[in-house]
Amino acid sequence: MTWHIGLRDNAGDERSRLSVHAEFDGRVKYLGDSTASSDVVVAEKLREDAIRATGGAVRRFVYDDLRDEEAAFGHLCSAFPRSFIARLKPRWALMPPLEGRGRL
Repeated sequence: MTWHIGLRDNAGDERSRLSVHAEFDGRVKYLGDSTASSDVVVAEKLREDAIRATGGAVRRFVYDDLRDEEAAFGHLCSAFPRSFIARLKPRWALMPPLEGRGRL
């Protein structure tokens, strides 16, 4: 998943662009013979290097990372400037209902 974000100044003019790439890695693709597994790792490293060469940030997640929503959100947010994070607003329509209650 990739986000391309235009960061704007106070006048509303775009001053810079930011790309953040989030990747989920399952264990299945690493199984198999050691040659195939090492080829997968090398291909991922080259792709990640190419993304970073463009100025993009990469955040990787594995299944266990997603068990803790707050930690996963924090890890993803660490790729964005603090000024951007401070302006985030929740989109309640995208939030799951709270247990025992409907949406807020």
